[in-house]
Amino acid sequence: MFERINKRVLLTEAGSDLKNFIETYSDTLDSFIDSVAQKKSEPRGQVRYAMPASCLKTPHFPILLEERLKFPKIDINVTIAANDEIFEKLIKGEIDFGFVTKKSENPVIQHELFAQEQYALVGHDRSLVKSISSQTLSEIPFISYPGMDVLLEFWKHIYFPQKKNFNAHSMVHRGEINHLDGAITMVRHGVGCGVFPRHCVEEFILSKELFAYSHQLKRDPVGEIFIVTRKNFNLPTRVQRVLDTFWKMKSS
Repeated sequence: MFERINKRVLLTEAGSDLKNFIETYSDTLDSFIDSVAQKKSEPRGQVRYAMPASCLKTPHFPILLEERLKFPKIDINVTIAANDEIFEKLIKGEIDFGFVTKKSENPVIQHELFAQEQYALVGHDRSLVKSISSQTLSEIPFISYPGMDVLLEFWKHIYFPQKKNFNAHSMVHRGEINHLDGAITMVRHGVGCGVFPRHCVEEFILSKELFAYSHQLKRDPVGEIFIVTRKNFNLPTRVQRVLDTFWKMKSS
């Protein structure tokens, strides 16, 4: 490993190789130890995400709050918003991820299917709901709220696909409110009809406070809920931890 030249002790080629090996091994070991320590350390910081108001009425949000006990140093910041606002916030970096009920055409947004939900048209007046047909649809009074335009299109596509010109802009507006629960309350009090995720109004359908449109040959439309993130963006460990909690719910 060593050789003496003119009273000087020098490394041989083999000794130099050994020295390089030891230094490389030491650096690799340090990197490995740091990596293990980082993984074992408790994630902390803020996780920001947005979702439609209907997601508050699914089991996923309460489960997340319970699971949060496993990562108490993570702060959850939730924004209730409609799809287009969620896309905008995601692109601007104002949120880490979001839940949406439609896909964006923006190529920087990545969509992953998370869940499905049924949509139902409901009203307080049973005779009015039962009378809905292709001829009367344009005369039915509706309550509008953020995001209902998407659900109305899903519903119409299943039951009345021939009504191509009927949409959230052409329907009869009997009222408008910027909150899902408020819209449901207005429908429950007979102000107008509305299209909602069925799980949001199921209890009122069962109690016969609301009545849902149905057709013996067709079933309620099913929409998809996506988790959206920015493509090619490495999420911090704390964000990934929260996302993993949601994906665990899907698989269970």
